[in-house]
Amino acid sequence: TLSLHDALPIWSGDSTTALFAALLFAAHPVHTENVCWISGYPDLEATLFILLAALIYTSPAERLKSRGFKWWILRVIGLALCSFLGLLAKETAIVIPVICLAWELFQRREGVVSAPSRRTPPLALPALRDRWTDYLAMTCGIAVYLALRVHALGGLMPFSMGKQPPPSVASFTKVALFYRYWAKLLWPMELTAFHDFPLSETLWDRHVAAGLATLALFVWLLVWLWRRREPAALGLVIFAVALAPAFWLPYSGFNLLAERYLYLPSLGFCWLVGWCLSAFTRRMGQKRGALLLVGVLSAYSVRTEARNLDWRSEIPFYKQGLAIAPDLAELHLLLGEAYLRHDVLPEALQETRTAASLKPGYPEAANNLGQIYSQLDQPDKAAEQYRLAIQYAQNIGLSFAVARAYNNLAYELKRLGQTGNAILTYRKAIEINPEFSGAYNNLGYLFFEQGQYEEAEKNLLRALQLEPTFPNAASNLGLVYAQMGKLDLATAYLNEAVRLEPRSGETFARLGEVALARGDRAQAQQLFRHALELHPDNKRAAAGLDRIASGKTR
Repeated sequence: TLSLHDALPIWSGDSTTALFAALLFAAHPVHTENVCWISGYPDLEATLFILLAALIYTSPAERLKSRGFKWWILRVIGLALCSFLGLLAKETAIVIPVICLAWELFQRREGVVSAPSRRTPPLALPALRDRWTDYLAMTCGIAVYLALRVHALGGLMPFSMGKQPPPSVASFTKVALFYRYWAKLLWPMELTAFHDFPLSETLWDRHVAAGLATLALFVWLLVWLWRRREPAALGLVIFAVALAPAFWLPYSGFNLLAERYLYLPSLGFCWLVGWCLSAFTRRMGQKRGALLLVGVLSAYSVRTEARNLDWRSEIPFYKQGLAIAPDLAELHLLLGEAYLRHDVLPEALQETRTAASLKPGYPEAANNLGQIYSQLDQPDKAAEQYRLAIQYAQNIGLSFAVARAYNNLAYELKRLGQTGNAILTYRKAIEINPEFSGAYNNLGYLFFEQGQYEEAEKNLLRALQLEPTFPNAASNLGLVYAQMGKLDLATAYLNEAVRLEPRSGETFARLGEVALARGDRAQAQQLFRHALELHPDNKRAAAGLDRIASGKTR
């Protein structure tokens, strides 16, 4: 908000418009998702760097050059860094050069740039020629980011977009999406983090008709403001450019419409509304203008506070979303997961079954049903669901979900007494995903239970090699070394597990057993007691204290 307040007086040439727009931006309810949800933080960071880049670009270049070469170099470095860091935050920062170019063309349209650019026609090429160092800096920042992205991910977009609708249906849906985004900004009452957005298959769909009308009004308003040389036209350009990446997202019916995508575009909306309020104030008087502004801000603030309260607890939060989108399978799944985390198993089962019925062939629902049945001590039903999860994930090509389901299935097979099949199934999970540290850990622990300590050691070391901060693998490896009589290694790995997860009562109990094996009864007793403080039902710690009380060390 402060960056916007600093930037808008330069861009709009009107401090009143800048103040009104900044206040509206600070209070708008659509921003609650970005502020309250960690998934929205990248939009905040990207917007900050976009605003900083625009501020640097719109600062007078001649003034910096007159202050010396160092200041000019700092300007170029600043543009490159803002472009790079903005893209690291979120890909929407790719719009930085476009926003800067739009401002440049608007300035040339007004005829306010200094010589020798004053007589330059309002075309992109002369703008790029006169400010080539700035655009080169932005290009360098973008190029470094793209190189890192390709190196880390193996490509610019190394993922499948899945089956997409026909081009005509996709076009109609995007037109409807344009209307829905404007409706969110104009009337931010039904706010939710999860939107059910069905396809618009015909031109006669009411959302398509509304989208076409909204698009026509938007283009007319942009042209009208541009011809009147009103800086608010730049606000509409920012809205369109910043929202454009959202229209390239693959269609899934889930979260195609997301309030967090409106964070930067809402800057343009607030600029436009601030300009309207400023014009109203000049025409109708400061008192009426102030009353109108206070009324809008009060309404926004009340809605924002009410929306903030929705984010306090996850179960009511998901229920509130279901009141708006009751047929959204993903939302029922998330509510089921929340119930599962709170050990409310009947409700978790009901919500997850609902998700599975709303979206047949849904691998996440089948996998979660397996977890719930496992918690209900029904390993046969859990194994059945994991087999379905494997089938569903294979049908849509989700290899990571296939590997995860094999890993979970192996655990249930072990519970059913099918140890050989469990080992083969863990190995199948590893074959599909050779970097699956959890499968290596589970397989290593299974070998430990079978007394095959060398195989257990090999798999657990591999798990830690893949994920050095994996506390369960470190704790299990310490247990293996304790059984092998390598007490120093056991202590080292168990202490590392405690460092990674200091709330694990099981690891403290294992440390107590090592201390008891060394003959240090006092330390062992202290560790067992601490384990029971963390987990009062820990059998290993209780048994250790009983051995100490009876005078036994093993």
